[in-house]
Amino acid sequence: MQKSRSSGSEVVDATGSQKSVVLELASRFGTRVVVLGSGFGGVSFVKSFLSHASSSLLDSVELVWVTKRNYHLFSPLLYQVAGGLVDEHHVLDPLPHFGGNRVRVVEAEVEAVDFTGRAVYTDVGPIGYNYLVVALGSSSNDFGIPGVKENTLPLKTAQDGERIRNRILASFGQAAIIGADSPERVALLTFAVVGGGATGVELAGTIRDYTGLLAKRYGFRRQDVRVLIVESAGTLLPGIGGRLPEKCRQDLESAGIDVRLGARVVKVDVEGVHLSNGELIESRNVFWTAGVKPNPVIEGIPETVAPKKKGRLEVDSNLRLIGHSEVYVVGDCAWVNTGGDTTAAPQTAAAAVQEGEYAGSHLAHTLGGKKVSGSFIYHDQGIMLSLGRFSGLVELANGIILSGLIGWLVWRMVHLVSIATARNKLGVMFDWGLSLVRRRIITRTD
Repeated sequence: MQKSRSSGSEVVDATGSQKSVVLELASRFGTRVVVLGSGFGGVSFVKSFLSHASSSLLDSVELVWVTKRNYHLFSPLLYQVAGGLVDEHHVLDPLPHFGGNRVRVVEAEVEAVDFTGRAVYTDVGPIGYNYLVVALGSSSNDFGIPGVKENTLPLKTAQDGERIRNRILASFGQAAIIGADSPERVALLTFAVVGGGATGVELAGTIRDYTGLLAKRYGFRRQDVRVLIVESAGTLLPGIGGRLPEKCRQDLESAGIDVRLGARVVKVDVEGVHLSNGELIESRNVFWTAGVKPNPVIEGIPETVAPKKKGRLEVDSNLRLIGHSEVYVVGDCAWVNTGGDTTAAPQTAAAAVQEGEYAGSHLAHTLGGKKVSGSFIYHDQGIMLSLGRFSGLVELANGIILSGLIGWLVWRMVHLVSIATARNKLGVMFDWGLSLVRRRIITRTD
């Protein structure tokens, strides 16, 4: 139901009924800090703020966390959910783990932000704030290509990962009852990943492993199954220089993945992926990882209200929104200048963590009357990729590349340590242990 915007304490919906403000500021609190989003940026801010603020400051600050769901998605393992390698519940960390009783979690969808009136509008009512942290992340970008929304599956949420896994399993089930010479069976056993960035190459690698296991179970030959990466740029991992993109291509192709570079998608329909050169890749399994765009809430903010660059909110050297020192912006929706008008911190989990940690400490020091830290500086920590069973690529900040088994082990150790809860650490370790004896999740949940 559409709700009208109001700068007051009530929201009126289309039926004329009224909803009171979601949270009245409690008298014992002098300041309310509202955090929007529970991705890496939002989680890092909350953890940093709580660790840097004194007990007396925390007693005077009401910390409100607004998020659609009461968990944090550990997105680096999301592609493993899609490939049946990790249970989806093992990548979901409960928000109370991060904030305890110091944080009030409001499960609501953000609809708009009024920077002038200092109010956040949600689907359950408006929430006022003294300080705001915008960490809403990004959404999948279809670039306006016809048929993408209707005929592809993105990979942004835990539900997306589950849907991709179900689609793969359903395709094998359908292919098993179709004649060997049927073109439909070929399309069912063709898996196309559109987008050759980090998410795309990792997804393609795990799909290759997963479909190889399923091929044996369903009595298909390995060569009956086809996995492709379709990338419009002339290289994998666009935006990353050096030797890594070419090494990534070589490793994927040696695993039997068909890498298509310079292949521009012009349409996706029920038949498959249509390229600009007229080729049709017939597939019933098209997965979209071609890029991201700002969260719809950020898209709806006029540039006359808040300056933007490439759709992202522009911030100062302390990660505060230009013209609004009470608003911090971190993660994918922030344009964080890294030295030049055209360069910004990447839209990655690692960058969001650094930005959230800085913003949390900066606000805690500001409210506590302490000397604030200097300008935010993004530190490139390299890149890590898992390309399949015993195959990994790790480029360190000094340019050294670790590949194969060593890269795979480093990737796993780093990400296992980063999982927040002991329960999920143990769950992922169990899942990985089973995968070593070629056991993956093969049950459909749709």
